Amino acid sequence: MTYHEWGDKDFDWDALNEAAWYLQNRCRQFARMGIYTKEKYGTLRVSTTSAYWTYWPVHSLVYPGYCYYQWPKWMITYIEYPLAKLFMAIGITKLVNKYQHAVLKYFWKRAAKKWPHIAEEILGEYDWMTGDIFE
Repeated sequence: MTYHEWGDKDFDWDALNEAAWYLQNRCRQFARMGIYTKEKYGTLRVSTTSAYWTYWPVHSLVYPGYCYYQWPKWMITYIEYPLAKLFMAIGITKLVNKYQHAVLKYFWKRAAKKWPHIAEEILGEYDWMTGDIFE
């Protein structure tokens, strides 16, 4: 894995920042998936802590990636959890999560193609994060 000290003159920090924003925005736009990206030691780090569609299906569509529920608590009890149970029972949640995962993989690889001079830094966590977790 590559390593860069902050302030290295021979590394394109702006390109890494643009790649992070590109990946984050495209996942939000095409999959309503709220990932968070950052730079650490000159490599792209991706966090999917609250990214996938699960127990708050309506909230996840409107506010992707939020860990804090934005609406009244009665919505969780009477709308979100019943819908989540239904979607999980009939398999919609698994399908949506597979789609979201495919979008994440696609745009992550696309970011590496768009900024080929730092592709190794962009794809540093790719194999670990995009394993077949939905098999």
